[in-house]
Amino acid sequence: MKTGCSSRGNWRPLPSQKPWLLMAIAFATVLLLPLLFKFHIQTASAKFHRMLVLCDGEIQRPKVSPTTAPPPRLDRPVTVVTAYYNIPSKHSNAEYLKWIGNFLPRIPCYMYLFTDEKSAEQLIKLRAPFLNRTIFVVRPFAQLKEVKRLEMWKEQHKIDHERHYQSPEVYAWCGTRKCTSFGRLRENAFDSDYFLWTDIGSFRDADRVKHLTTFPTPASPRPSRDEEDLFPPDGKVHRE
Repeated sequence: MKTGCSSRGNWRPLPSQKPWLLMAIAFATVLLLPLLFKFHIQTASAKFHRMLVLCDGEIQRPKVSPTTAPPPRLDRPVTVVTAYYNIPSKHSNAEYLKWIGNFLPRIPCYMYLFTDEKSAEQLIKLRAPFLNRTIFVVRPFAQLKEVKRLEMWKEQHKIDHERHYQSPEVYAWCGTRKCTSFGRLRENAFDSDYFLWTDIGSFRDADRVKHLTTFPTPASPRPSRDEEDLFPPDGKVHRE
């Protein structure tokens, strides 16, 4: 008699029983599959809701300010723009070179530096530790936009109550800087989110420079409403 048992006592289905067994397995799978899928969705949904902020008993997504800045480049969110031209001003050239010595060889920021051919060699030597993150733009002072209108600035100088320690060249330079008309910046060589204008003579206290080596701050800056020194790569002044 065929009992479906082997000589070792292990049960095996008879050939006539196999179709019914396969049908039973398939039927059970059809019944259980929707239940498993529903459980998976509910579990995933619960995990998602736990990621939201629970406030006053209601589930709410974290509030995001409409003026929140886009995520900055983590290593180079800002490129510093600076310049040096030896023009008449209230500070001597020797003073400026001393301050430049606090800045160029000690602050490892990404930088565009505008200057003329006469000063370029000395500035390149000072910036030697960070030449891989510096672009020198050699441009004669006379070719700058507002310097081409120097006669007009000379007339303004005559009526300025501070004319005794300023110069028409300083006025022309300030006008050029404020209009952000540096064509080379549009290439955005360091792929930054912003450009930040910084006077090359800003770092005047040598003892404090060691605390400023992360300048500008790694956090993405946001310009104030009256700030004209921080602007995006399109060359336009950013406004809130």
